[in-house]
Amino acid sequence: MTATRPRAGALEAAGPQARAGGFGGPVALYVHIPFCERKCHYCDFNSGAYPRATRVRYVDALVREILDTPLAGRPAGSVFFGGGTPSVLPASDIARILAALRARFALDGNAEVTVECNPGTIASERLAGETTGSFLTALRDAGVNRLSFGVQSFDAALLKRLGRIHSPEQAEQSVRMARAAGFESINVDLMFALPGQTMDHWRATLDHALALDVPHISAYSLIVEPETAFAMWDAEGRLPRPSEDEEAAMYRASMRCLEAAGFEQYEVSAFARPGFRSRHNQTYWRNEEYVGFGVGATSYVAGERFSREPGIGRYMSLAESGADTVRDREHLDVDGQMAETMMMGLRMADGVDRAAFARRFGRDPLDRYGETIARFEGAGLVRVTPRAVALTRHGFFLANEVWEAFV
Repeated sequence: MTATRPRAGALEAAGPQARAGGFGGPVALYVHIPFCERKCHYCDFNSGAYPRATRVRYVDALVREILDTPLAGRPAGSVFFGGGTPSVLPASDIARILAALRARFALDGNAEVTVECNPGTIASERLAGETTGSFLTALRDAGVNRLSFGVQSFDAALLKRLGRIHSPEQAEQSVRMARAAGFESINVDLMFALPGQTMDHWRATLDHALALDVPHISAYSLIVEPETAFAMWDAEGRLPRPSEDEEAAMYRASMRCLEAAGFEQYEVSAFARPGFRSRHNQTYWRNEEYVGFGVGATSYVAGERFSREPGIGRYMSLAESGADTVRDREHLDVDGQMAETMMMGLRMADGVDRAAFARRFGRDPLDRYGETIARFEGAGLVRVTPRAVALTRHGFFLANEVWEAFV
């Protein structure tokens, strides 16, 4: 997810008077780094392989954009460097970006600061003058306290099919090096329902991840996105994938395996040991405010969503000149805000907090969506308690059907 500069109306609404509508508290900060060593076959994110000169220019433009933000002074509780592959940058660039954020936002001293990493950029030769050990240590010194590794699989053939640049051995090595550098909060991203993947493959990947003793694991099913290599191969009949029943069985295996190992499933795709839930991602799932910086980024401030220029060349030119990088804006009325709060909140195992919803919108979710909630409750997909409206375990398997009812 990503962000931009709001117009004056949104800035005024972002002040103290907005707190009654659920706005005005701490924001989450997102920084988009669009660089990769190579584009993965399934990826539709705003990213690609760019020369070093473009990376240098982009970081300069990004820092300028942050320093020019009109949202100066807002408190912030988390920072997330996503991409792309943020770990292709030298640690000094990430430290410089963090310094700019601290200069403009009141960053909580205990803020969660995450950097996404590709194991292929960690457990391999880095830029001249920077070893992996010095890179990870420099991140810690800069204030980064959480790493998220895009492992996806521990099967070499599946990694090659995905277009990943790392090996299973490099994935394991990266996590061990991160722990040796002092990182305790580490996430590993895994994917199931991959082309050619069997249940044995998936169970072996889960076992490998558990053997690394990380405190957070994200397990996603493959979605074939338009305009990707996978989409083209799928249209040509060259992407044999597990059936829906096999996909559901893999998801069920994730739940059983990870919960047996002491993880709690706190979101549809997220599993954590106690105390290691992602604070940043919970901001999105609670439909709270976030401000992102970088090419194509999207923000949500005071009920307004706005996106930055998606073309990297034009984005850099605009940011360098101090011009507004915002391309699109959308104001959500109260009905739209309530709908998105329900849709996003129902991603979490805890569900939508009824009291928090009522404080924010002046009504209980059952008053607004009683008929819809009752229908899904009757179907065994949703449970209602005095505290919350949440998906049942069965509802996790049909979550899209429930979410779409609130759009």
